[in-house]
Amino acid sequence: MDVTHHTQTDVSTYFSRESTLSQYDIEAWFESQYDTLKPHSAAMILHIIENADFGSMYADSLDEERNVVVVPMRPDYFSQHIPLESTPLQNLVLIEDGEIIQGNLFIYFPEDPQYEVIPMGGIRDFYYNAHQFLDQSGKLKVVTLSDLKLSEFEYEAGVLHTSTVLSSEWDEEGSIENERRCQAWTLVRYYYDLVTGEILDYDILAEGNNCDNECPPGDMFCDEGMGGGAGPEEPNWESVNKQVTVTVYENTNTYGVHALVTLQGRHYPGFTSLNTFTVAPTASLLTNGGTTCYNPFYCLPTHDWYLIPIAAGCNCSIQNPSKATGRVQILLSKPNVDDQVLHSKPFEWLASSHLF
Repeated sequence: MDVTHHTQTDVSTYFSRESTLSQYDIEAWFESQYDTLKPHSAAMILHIIENADFGSMYADSLDEERNVVVVPMRPDYFSQHIPLESTPLQNLVLIEDGEIIQGNLFIYFPEDPQYEVIPMGGIRDFYYNAHQFLDQSGKLKVVTLSDLKLSEFEYEAGVLHTSTVLSSEWDEEGSIENERRCQAWTLVRYYYDLVTGEILDYDILAEGNNCDNECPPGDMFCDEGMGGGAGPEEPNWESVNKQVTVTVYENTNTYGVHALVTLQGRHYPGFTSLNTFTVAPTASLLTNGGTTCYNPFYCLPTHDWYLIPIAAGCNCSIQNPSKATGRVQILLSKPNVDDQVLHSKPFEWLASSHLF
């Protein structure tokens, strides 16, 4: 991030370029980067897709060739850089020129708890002048999609007070000595004059070398192969064929109707966020008939409302590797009145919580 101080560009001078990026393009881009050899990164991708509010997505022109596309995200604590007691504003921020060039997460912690959304143009303006941001006091963290924190900015009434920046360079000597690909990392915090924007002082918070998949300063979890290594071995997984009971219809005054749904996929012990569906769910009748009687009067074999389940089905599909959805249907016969009734209900299953 370029945090050199300069005068804010007037909005009227921004170039205009219409973005053609769609939700489908973004999801396809994420899927192309999904790699089970990188469990922490893969988990981040699944969480981002699951929590992205594509209905609120918008684009701002960055220059003649590029747009910044902002996708607000629902609250979740999937990044190691989000304290559990905090209530940050999270946005997926993409730079595109027809194709996605770069993607990061902007995680903003406003000092004012009533501040609930970053307005349109705010993130675009940050790229022009990081010294002015939102006219609010707060902290902004810029995090990669693999959960590496690139930088952190603290603002007082919208003016930059400190910035903490992570940088690295190729460590040729260390690579030769260790016979591995190594990086030299530096984590520096700068202090700025609130009026002039000049650097008043700086602290070197951390520096040192790491090789292959060791984490850089400030990150507890990483698997990006920072030094260009091959990455960790793929976590062990097991095939799962799990049957779950779902209630398609229920009226406590009469009866309940249940179906047996089969979920199939891969389960990663210890990395459940990597669980993926491989086959769309299917439904069948329970061996005990699939009905529960809540009022014996209506469930007598001689009553007109007496029901016998005769078929079950599931119009289901896999929405993305981590989520399956569908509508479960059960057809029941009313033998005493020579009639049939169909009950139907939509369901959603998450691989991370259902494939065990």
